[in-house]
Amino acid sequence: MTRGLALARTLGNDQALIRLLALASTQRTLEQIELEELTLASIRSAAIADGIALLGRYLPRHDDQTPAWKALAELRERQGDVSGAVDAWRRVAADRGERISATTRAADLLWRSDKREAAWGTLTALQPVPDAKSLDYWRMRADQAWETKRVSEAASAYRLLWSGGSADLLVAERLVLLTMQTR
Repeated sequence: MTRGLALARTLGNDQALIRLLALASTQRTLEQIELEELTLASIRSAAIADGIALLGRYLPRHDDQTPAWKALAELRERQGDVSGAVDAWRRVAADRGERISATTRAADLLWRSDKREAAWGTLTALQPVPDAKSLDYWRMRADQAWETKRVSEAASAYRLLWSGGSADLLVAERLVLLTMQTR
């Protein structure tokens, strides 16, 4: 098995790599690097459905493995399965270390799929609220609040970005406009 995986990697044979990882997944827990390889190989070889099927068989036996859920989320996202990807990102968010980034990713996916209220709900449901160091979260929250005309929420989020020193011209412009609106 180890030699076959090494050979598939060396030859750049994505189909063989996927098949060998499928076999390995029936015998043992896949390592994070292998799950990342599976994701990339599935994307490169247009075998996204194969990667999703493999993970569908794998995850019931290894339900607590965050990298496997991340792989599934990415593949479902690539496949265009918004609800499946969001569900998988929510599962990833159960891992404390991935909570903010996975929630932000799910909210972004919902937003880009024109499910704005669901995206906003996903962002604002995150508890405890991320600290000011979570710039991606706060930028997304500010921008979504701006786009959906939630004036006070947008102003708060843009103020946080401004005071944290991560403001660009757009943040400054919107903050000025919001401040003028709330007077």
